[in-house]
Amino acid sequence: MPTEPPYTAYVGHLPKQVVQGDINKIFAGFNVKNVRLVHDKETDEFKGFCYVEFEDIASLERAIALDSQIIVENHTIRVSTYLTAINIQLIRITLNLETVVHVTSYYVPMLLLLIYSPRPAVHRNRAF
Repeated sequence: MPTEPPYTAYVGHLPKQVVQGDINKIFAGFNVKNVRLVHDKETDEFKGFCYVEFEDIASLERAIALDSQIIVENHTIRVSTYLTAINIQLIRITLNLETVVHVTSYYVPMLLLLIYSPRPAVHRNRAF
């Protein structure tokens, strides 16, 4: 939990049709400072999550208490601190990198062995 501003919550598992007004309704009565819906840079399609910044820590704590208790269009909404969301992304990236490293550590030596191994001499019957 952050001890100083910004008091930002990650809000995820949102339906693709959600707009900023829907987020404002969800957090009505909270001291919301800013809402940032995240869209794909190329397609401008909503990615299903946003960041909500609150004026005070109390509003952030109330929002996090709503985790998995809000349902919008059959989607159970996830609410966590922004730092938790970053940690989750870092874990996913790390797991992906570990997979790449594992695969690379196996296949690259095999590939190098194939490329640089001595080739058998080709003997052709030649008429002299």
